[in-house]
Amino acid sequence: MVSSWPIKLLKPAPDDLGELEHDAIDLIWAGHSVDFGITIFGKWLYVGYYDANRQLTIARRPLRSRASWTYHKLDSWLGWDSHNSIVLACAQDGSLHVAANMHSDPLVYYQSRSGDVRQLQRQLHMTDPAREGFVTYPKFLRLADKRLAFTYRDGSSGRGSDYINVFDEASACWVSQTGEPIIDGENLRNAYFQGPVLDRRGWYHLAWVWRDSQHAETNHDLCYAKSRDLINWYNSNDIEIEKPIRFASGEIVDPVPVNGGIINGNTVIGFDARARIVVTYHKYDKHGNTQIWIASKRTGVWVKRQITEWKDYRWNIQGGGTIIFEIELFQPYQPDDQHLVVPLRRGDESIDIYIDPESLRYKKMETVARLGDVVIEKMCPPDSFGQIVAATTANDQTFLLCWSTRAYNRDQPGQTIPPPSTLNILEI
Repeated sequence: MVSSWPIKLLKPAPDDLGELEHDAIDLIWAGHSVDFGITIFGKWLYVGYYDANRQLTIARRPLRSRASWTYHKLDSWLGWDSHNSIVLACAQDGSLHVAANMHSDPLVYYQSRSGDVRQLQRQLHMTDPAREGFVTYPKFLRLADKRLAFTYRDGSSGRGSDYINVFDEASACWVSQTGEPIIDGENLRNAYFQGPVLDRRGWYHLAWVWRDSQHAETNHDLCYAKSRDLINWYNSNDIEIEKPIRFASGEIVDPVPVNGGIINGNTVIGFDARARIVVTYHKYDKHGNTQIWIASKRTGVWVKRQITEWKDYRWNIQGGGTIIFEIELFQPYQPDDQHLVVPLRRGDESIDIYIDPESLRYKKMETVARLGDVVIEKMCPPDSFGQIVAATTANDQTFLLCWSTRAYNRDQPGQTIPPPSTLNILEI
């Protein structure tokens, strides 16, 4: 299981990969899986993790000075919740921003104006405390104009809304894009979206499912919206959507019902060679089996194709807490004129499904040994839950954080405390 798969890690592993050169950063908490953070800005490499005592820790080193780490412990400690990821990023002015350790909790956010990790200071709020009291799913992203943005949900599963803030470097303050949610759950539901994902034409894309309660089986309705400015949103026919987006106004790509086999976190956006959006997801077929589907907008309509024919297989999605995914979908991409590739993992098997980029019809399926799979195999014990997160520089150097841990446990305490594991960094 991994946290992030850049396209480079989805490619087949070379036969002569050999031993992986890596460096140890620190001993870390390994009692349950939770996503760590990594980012690169200028000559600096930053990582965020929970140390062996579960304390939120940020470290920095020059890209080319492997032994020169600077560490800083922050006033936040992890419990047992696998939602409580760490995200960090730098604005164009070099300021460092860290958000972490939240699952429907008051905002936990730190800022260092100099980028020095030891000058990180906790900030009580970003924009409006009234909508920062139940924060989950923090994410930093770089906009097309290089500004730093921050997305998050305020609320809970089945009752939440999603916001976007943008960092104003002149005032050193965060500003809400609209003063209202981008997606409003109306206290009846919440949206789980992937994105915003920027295409080469300057459009930001969102794909999401609605969820009616804390129970994962209440996910339903694959939806879509796009924007050029993250303020005004449009459906796939370029018709503006009333702000904020609500259940009644959002465009439904596939009306998957409750208990229909779709789940949040597995609605994945990619693009073909013509920059047309493709979305992969899964749902139950008419026999109740779980199948992979792909959707893409063609000649004014959403074309949806089932691209697997699995027999006697059903991922029975139920309950709350962080769920171990039986299927994990990755970003679809087009490597040549003849094929669109849908990468996925089912159980311990990594698979590439090849489909026709025009008709979206199935062509073939191959089991593959991905570069990311091989990294985990080499770096983590065979009985562990291996994780990777990655950051890539402008000249295409990819730095990986790799560590072993226990798996998700529905956010419940473990019966024992394992020894810490080692957080390693390596360059591909």
